[in-house]
Parts: sequence; C-alpha cells; structure tokens
Amino acid sequence: MHKFISIIAKPIGYLLSIYDDIIGDRIMTFIQMVNSYRYSRHIKIKGSDITIRKDAKIIGAKWMEIGSCLVIGNRVTFSTWPLPNHDNKFAKLRVGNNCRFGDDSHITASNYIEIGNNLLTGKKILITDNSHGKCIKEELNIAPIQRKIYSKGPVKIGNNVWIGDNAIILPGVNIGDGAIIAANAVVTHSIPSGVIAGGNPAKIIRKIN
Repeated sequence: MHKFISIIAKPIGYLLSIYDDIIGDRIMTFIQMVNSYRYSRHIKIKGSDITIRKDAKIIGAKWMEIGSCLVIGNRVTFSTWPLPNHDNKFAKLRVGNNCRFGDDSHITASNYIEIGNNLLTGKKILITDNSHGKCIKEELNIAPIQRKIYSKGPVKIGNNVWIGDNAIILPGVNIGDGAIIAANAVVTHSIPSGVIAGGNPAKIIRKIN
C-alpha cells in the first residue's frame, strides 16, 4: 500500500503544482457556496446573492435579517445572543443591501444592531451592542466570562458608511449616513452624517463638503 502511494504521489504532486491556482480557486469557490447555502437556510434573507467566505461563523442565525448582495469575509463572525426578558421573536441583527465585511471582523448583537445599505468595512473591525457585565464594583469578584451579558443600548449604522481597519463600534452608538470611521478608531459616542471621525475615543476630524 505504501509503495502504491509513493508511486502515484509524485505525478499527483506535479499536476497539483501546475494547476495549483486553478484548483485552489475552484476549491475556494466550492467552500464559499457550501457556507453560503448552509447559513442562508437559517437567516431571514430579503434578497439574494449572499457570499460567506472561508471559516466564517454565523451564530444565532434565526435572529438575523439580511438584505441582498452581502459579502462576509474570511474568518468573520456574526453572532446574536438575545438578552433575558427580551422579545426574541424579532431580529437582533439587521443588515441592509450591498454590504461588505472585511476579513477577521466580529459583529455581535444581544439587544439590536441595525446596519444600512452599502456598508464597507476594512479588516478586523468590531461592532457590538453588549459586554460581559456592567463594569461596576459589585462585579469585580466575578470572573468576566460568568458576568451576565449587558447592553448599554442598540447600535445603528446608516447608509453608505465606510469603516476602516481595526475600528471598534461600541454599544449605544449611532453613525449617520455617509460617515467615514478611520482605521483604529474607537467609537464610544454617536457620529453624525457626512463626517470623518477617528481616534480613541473617536472625534470628528472634519466635515465632508
């Protein structure tokens, strides 16, 4: 058996080296198709053309509503964790049409996150409406993982928003239409429409004329 494997290994390796790019592309396309089908069966999809790339994770899909032409990048996580005593019949995460989420990003909702149309994000962004605990003195003796999930408030992101690499959008924040959130920004307060915001905490850098 080992002799047979050694005989066929070399020609197979040679062929793979020749057609590596073609085979790799086809395998990746197949994986994306499988991922997209597997998750889209559970998500309330209002449109079509959903692409979910390699190693993406969708947790709590039944509490999500998605528009058309969504692209979820490699290793992106979408998760919903409904809070106790909330009406869990309704979506916790709503995403509009033509949205693109960069690789290694994390969107997590337990209260409510609404994202408008045409969002574009860089890599490794975080959008969250929740935290482990309320960050109060009474919780200091409790391991963070054991603290109850708490939401300061919902997150709303308007249409045509661009969020740069490594940006963080925290609970209770509204971001207006057409806003640009700079790379590495930490958004702790609401940002109006038509501005560029950056820094930690994020502040308005200038208005877009």
